Amino acid sequence: MAEINFENLLSSGAHFGHVTRKWHPEFAPYILMKKNGIHIINLDETVRKLNQALTFISSIARKKGEVLFVGTKKQARDIIQQEADRCGMFYIVERWLGGTLTNYSTIKKSIKRLQLLEKEGSNIYENLTKKEIQMLNRERIKLADQHRGIKDMKRLPDVIIVVDAHHEITAVKEARLLEIPVIGIVDTNTSPHSVDYPIPANDDSIRTIQLIISAIADEILAATNKENEQEKTTSVTGMEEKSKENILTVSDVNVEEEKAAEVQVEAVKIKQDTKKSEVVIDEVKEEKNADVKTELTEKNTSKEKAVVKKVKKKTKKEKSNNGGRKSEMSISAQTVKELREKTGVGMMDCKKALVDSGGDMEKAMDNLRKAGIAKAEKRGGREAKEGIVYSYIHQGGRLGALVEVNCETDFVAKTDSFKELVHNIAMQIAATNPIAVSTKDVPEKLIEKEKQIFISQAKESGKPDNIIEKIVEGRVQKYFQEVCLVEQPFIKDPDKRVGDLITETVATLGENITIGRFVRFAVGESIISSNGQA
Repeated sequence: MAEINFENLLSSGAHFGHVTRKWHPEFAPYILMKKNGIHIINLDETVRKLNQALTFISSIARKKGEVLFVGTKKQARDIIQQEADRCGMFYIVERWLGGTLTNYSTIKKSIKRLQLLEKEGSNIYENLTKKEIQMLNRERIKLADQHRGIKDMKRLPDVIIVVDAHHEITAVKEARLLEIPVIGIVDTNTSPHSVDYPIPANDDSIRTIQLIISAIADEILAATNKENEQEKTTSVTGMEEKSKENILTVSDVNVEEEKAAEVQVEAVKIKQDTKKSEVVIDEVKEEKNADVKTELTEKNTSKEKAVVKKVKKKTKKEKSNNGGRKSEMSISAQTVKELREKTGVGMMDCKKALVDSGGDMEKAMDNLRKAGIAKAEKRGGREAKEGIVYSYIHQGGRLGALVEVNCETDFVAKTDSFKELVHNIAMQIAATNPIAVSTKDVPEKLIEKEKQIFISQAKESGKPDNIIEKIVEGRVQKYFQEVCLVEQPFIKDPDKRVGDLITETVATLGENITIGRFVRFAVGESIISSNGQA
């Protein structure tokens, strides 16, 4: 066992605690005195508790258990990494990710992702732009920093060693929840009951951390070396026992030789009998093979004819399916890139659309648009809580609009495509003066009022009663197109509704987008909000 005495700890400054006003009452049994407003730790207790921890860690190492060193504070990072590498154990010196132990299945997926990104010649980098490759490299560097010490850890550790249990409280809580033993350096500001094997010492001193952690690493190395030596000795003794068993006496050899001679005589007799039987069997086989060959030739001819027919049918189908369509090899990378820049869709989706459309760029764009609209309809039920509030002021400052547009994540809200959509919606509100976002937001009283006006107009014009209802329905739909924002024709492209513009953006960004509310301002006019009220 690695020996650390009172003098070693005293010279490293392990006895200095925190100021007295920051102490934890449960640490009282390990405090020797107060001096100059600082608690002095009893180093006799430190030696006793350290020996208990070393005994426990030695038993874990003999059983080939795995140890995880944790030290994310500045003073401990280099020491933890160096000593963990020296004894061949795992470590965490960057920020402790929440769920590293309790949600280890997700951490393993993240480690697999890192291994895939670090693998040379990986297919993941094929057919990617420079920007996409740069993003993957950033992801690889980030994951490497987070998981560099646990990249090869296949299962949860058998024990965790922490420097400053107060600073690493998240790691300690996760370990206690999973009933993993914790060895921790505990200062006067921390409860010693928070860990299983507390070592009362100064957790801010680099020399103290170096002394204790190196002693633990030495104990792990000594225990593993002893275990390896025991395995070697057991293997040697086992080999000697086997060699003794295999040694035969001279008398045993003679007996075995006589038995072997008798066996050879019997084997010669059996061979002679088997040769005779083989001759008879060969004659019977020749007769059967002649009959079987005739049957096989007849079956093969019928099978060959059927195969030829199937091949002809397949070639006809392939010709009909591939007629007027370019092969995948004829689609150039430049064409795929051009379509991707126009639509913002992935490379493989663009290539597939070009192949399906026979290389026609416009047809490929239509196919991608239809596929995107179908995906957007599926995303319609998702909840959108993030987004931005945008203001638009028309030239001259006499007209403006304020609109809230929501999406699912803050990441999408920061993209240029989303900001462009919000700008166009704000311009639409300022130009057309809608009173509601959609038809369901129009007040029922207002709809009934408009219906009565349409009915009276139809009656005054002398329309029959059976036609009035259809006329009113048509005028109500037209009214909705005038006052509902998503039903209005887009001011920049009248062939497209504002709702269609939102759907296309949803298909491109991959998230649900909704209009929360809006207000339109004009000099000298009352304010009209999205609920239709002034």
